[in-house]
Parts: sequence; structure tokens; C-alpha cells
Amino acid sequence: MPLNVALQERLQEPFKPLGIVAYSDCCTHCTAKYATDPDFEPRDDGGIKFFGLYLEGMNHHPEVTEVYASYNDFEYLMEHWDEECELIRLWARVVGVEVARIEKPESIRTAVGIFFSEPLGLESYTSDDDLEDDEDFVEEAAEQVGYDKRESDKPQTPDQESTW
Repeated sequence: MPLNVALQERLQEPFKPLGIVAYSDCCTHCTAKYATDPDFEPRDDGGIKFFGLYLEGMNHHPEVTEVYASYNDFEYLMEHWDEECELIRLWARVVGVEVARIEKPESIRTAVGIFFSEPLGLESYTSDDDLEDDEDFVEEAAEQVGYDKRESDKPQTPDQESTW
């Protein structure tokens, strides 16, 4: 059984509808399997498009302390920083990590840095039993950032100010 199948499925649920690649199956063109589906529509508004979490392949590491996210447009990212941080928090919640710091890029030449409070152990995600038993976990996490897949394909503007 491939590594991290349960985590792949869990990340796909909220992020595929948003057009965001939430992980990599490195060596499958360095994208998630769902990104190659004909029904996948990549995000085109300028925001975060890819979280560099390598769940398989040559870039996979058993423990991860930081991840970088790429985006489509630097100006858009700066103008919508608080909303993009909410997407990052949703991603971290789904992965099961606490974010210690989100680093805003200084220029178009740098990615968004996401640094964890503790290392994320990826070798343990081999089945759904390794993740929380709560069926509504992903939906609850998404609702915390104002995204409800039943009502919208796009995240809503958060009601609260970002603390990052």
C-alpha cells in the first residue's frame, strides 16, 4: 500500500474543489494525482496553487518541519494575504499540524513559508485509522475559515482578522 493514502484523500476533499494542489505524489509530474484528472480546474485568481508536501517519491521525507506554497500572482497574494493565510490554516488543520509561523514572501522570487511547531511524521499515515475518527473533521475545519463546499466552490472572506 502506498504511503499516506488516507492523508491524500483527506487533503483532496477540501482543496480539489478550490483548484489547489494540496500535496505532491512526486514523481507523478510533482503534483497530486487529482491534479491530472480532466475535471480538475486549477485556481486562476492569483492565490496559492500548490503546497509542497511530498507524500511519495524522491523528495519524500519521513518527518517534515516546513512546507512551501507557490502562488500564481505576487500582487494578488499581497492584497489577499489574510484570506490566503486562512487557506494555509485550513491546510495545516487537515494535515494535523500546528503552524508556528507563516512567512510572507519578500518578492515574486520566493514562496510562502509554512513552519510547523513540531515535525510532521509522514510514515504514520497509512490508513484512515491513523487520522481522527471524526467523520466531519474536514468539513468542520473548512467551516472555520468560511469555506462550505455545499454552498460555494470558492472560500469566503473570513470574518476575523488574521493574527499572522
